[in-house]
Parts: sequence; structure tokens; C-alpha cells
Amino acid sequence: MAENKSSLKRMEKAVEIESYGKNRKEAIGAAFGKIKNESYAAVGDGVLVDVHATDVFILEEEEKTRIQKLFGFFMPREIQDYRVKLRIILEIKYL
Repeated sequence: MAENKSSLKRMEKAVEIESYGKNRKEAIGAAFGKIKNESYAAVGDGVLVDVHATDVFILEEEEKTRIQKLFGFFMPREIQDYRVKLRIILEIKYL
């Protein structure tokens, strides 16, 4: 008869992720979108069950605004780029 021992394993991992977006919200959202790939790499051959962030540190933030001009002078428009670098502490549960 099988013993009632849990097969669930837990791991805590810190990852640093850099991402870009049109604004702060989009850049941070893109960083959290990359967590899945980092988690699968950490687990290796295991089966990923649950991942959640326990803490988030903003290491770098940069907002750039530039003027884009069509053919050098026609219809100038302002373009914003946002870059963020985060350290995210993850709790990973896997089998």
C-alpha cells in the first residue's frame, strides 16, 4: 500500500527580468509575462504546479521620450519608451 507522503516540492528563486513597454504598466506587465519561462527553467524535468511572486524589487526604471518626424520635418509626434528591471522573488511549487 502506498504511503501518504506528499510529492509536492517547494522552491524559492530570485530572478532578474528586464522588459520594455510604451508605459510603466505595460513594461511591468511584460516582465511578469516572462516569469513562466523562468519558472519552467528552474524546475527542469518537474511538473510546474503553482508560481507566485512573494516580493518585487524595482532595480532600474527609465522613461525615454523622443520626437519622431516623418521625412525629417513632417508631422512630428512624441514616442515614449519605458524600460524596467525587476528582481522578483518567486515561490515555485512543482512535482
